Amino acid sequence: MKKIIAATLLNLSEVHSLQKKQRILPTDGNNPTDRMFLFIRWVVSIRWGFSFWFRPICIAKIGRKIGAAAFLLVLSSAQLHAQATIQQILQNGATGSRLNLVMLSEGYTSQQLPAFVSDATTMLNKLLNTPPFKEYSSYFNAFAIAVASNESGSDHPASGVFRDTFFNSSFDSFDIPKLLTIPPNDRDENYAKGRGRVDSLLQLLMPEYDIVILIVNDPQFGGSGGVPAITSINPGGPEIVVHELGHSFAGLGDEYSTPFPGYPEVEEPNTTRETRRDFIKWRSWISVSTQIPTPPVASQYAAAIGLFEGAHYHATGWFRPKLNCKMRTYGVAFCEVCTETLIKSQYAVISPIESFSPPAKAIALNAGDSASFSVVPMQPATQELGIQWFIDGVPVSNATSPEFRVFAEELGEGAHQIKVKVFDNTALVRNDPLQLLSDSTSWTINGTGDGNDPSHAIPAYYSLEQNYPNPFAPLGRGTFGNPQTEIRFALPEAGQVTVKIFNTIGQEVRTLVMGQYETGVHFVTWNGRDNNGNAVASGVYLYQLQADSFQQARKMNLLR
Repeated sequence: MKKIIAATLLNLSEVHSLQKKQRILPTDGNNPTDRMFLFIRWVVSIRWGFSFWFRPICIAKIGRKIGAAAFLLVLSSAQLHAQATIQQILQNGATGSRLNLVMLSEGYTSQQLPAFVSDATTMLNKLLNTPPFKEYSSYFNAFAIAVASNESGSDHPASGVFRDTFFNSSFDSFDIPKLLTIPPNDRDENYAKGRGRVDSLLQLLMPEYDIVILIVNDPQFGGSGGVPAITSINPGGPEIVVHELGHSFAGLGDEYSTPFPGYPEVEEPNTTRETRRDFIKWRSWISVSTQIPTPPVASQYAAAIGLFEGAHYHATGWFRPKLNCKMRTYGVAFCEVCTETLIKSQYAVISPIESFSPPAKAIALNAGDSASFSVVPMQPATQELGIQWFIDGVPVSNATSPEFRVFAEELGEGAHQIKVKVFDNTALVRNDPLQLLSDSTSWTINGTGDGNDPSHAIPAYYSLEQNYPNPFAPLGRGTFGNPQTEIRFALPEAGQVTVKIFNTIGQEVRTLVMGQYETGVHFVTWNGRDNNGNAVASGVYLYQLQADSFQQARKMNLLR
């Protein structure tokens, strides 16, 4: 499976739901400068995010093929190719099976570009030594895109310092010294002079990106968030980037208590207004002995997950999981709830299955023959992923190794399914209703060996197949241009069936099937619209089959 990135043009109806496009540094909001900084954060989103009606959607998933129509190319491919080079600085696997992190240079002269590769490597090492990224560092590839600037550093308008740099970066955005941005911003609205160049370079050199960081060759502490996340070479830069990835990669919210009038009243995985214990979204992490709401008493609850008041820019009425967390305070670790969300976000992008064999999905097996299967799971730092093999939906006892062999005599005549499931049983995740930490692949064996199409046989088991095509593009964007996708499921007996589409946070998007179905193989299509007929955003979606007591879900990718 390949990862896909898409860009969508927003219309006016989408403006109210647009989240902060350009995030800034973590702060405690306890001084006037920080409070102004928080205010500017929202202004940046409203003014410079909305004014261009352009929203990049990073589909945390499967490969990234970007159609030329998705981006305004600000420089020709020939110009960009002549100016920029790409170097892989970390390789753990194919780009389609890894999280691809791309770092770009800003404010480095041609003579300083070797230093950029060193700075990018330092940034990468610090990021991948931060939990939970450290445990899953083998899930990452990293690339450095080097492009020279005419001058070194960045603009400092408040000091009268201006530099001629490739992406036209500037500190002092909205008169905040540490707010480091590129156009479009308050000093230059021209997308083509900043973000447009980032987008063009990514499309040309590394369209399969997942995370983008712009490293600015300036020692002053500063940065901002979004795509790309921006940081200077100040030693505090990696901390900025890690916090901002919590927002842009995992959808985590700020846990600040400082009032922020006008901030959207939308809950994130780590913020809530819910105070009933049984309905708190992170209740699986809360001990029965922990008081709800939880008093902010460090001596008693510093290490506890509970319900601490003060989050989402509200001192009261909004709650966070832990007394302190990286989404609240600079320099501390992610709490357990944020860690869990980050891990699930990784698996929303890539499968725990790196590869499998044989590639053919339909196999004829004659009497006396056998068939061999294998799977290569991903490999975290300190644990092995779990493996379980199935025959016709029934787990095979002790079949938990990467290789599996089956004999024709074991199966008998007719169509049979061989399936392998790979799963991550990490204790760092307790709440995974969409089963993002697991994936499976299957083969159909025709036990008669007569060459008949196995799909014509009466199903021997319930199954939900991978949608096709995947990804699909209802608007015909990029290289795909498929207006709908087909979902196939098999029923060994008649019964009540539902097929539903969910987003990655578990919200129902569309009910495709709800009713009585007969035995057999059935097909249903989805055109990328919700139950109200509205086109849904680009991204990863889950489709789920429920047939009597059988339930199975799979992931699919939609791009626009």
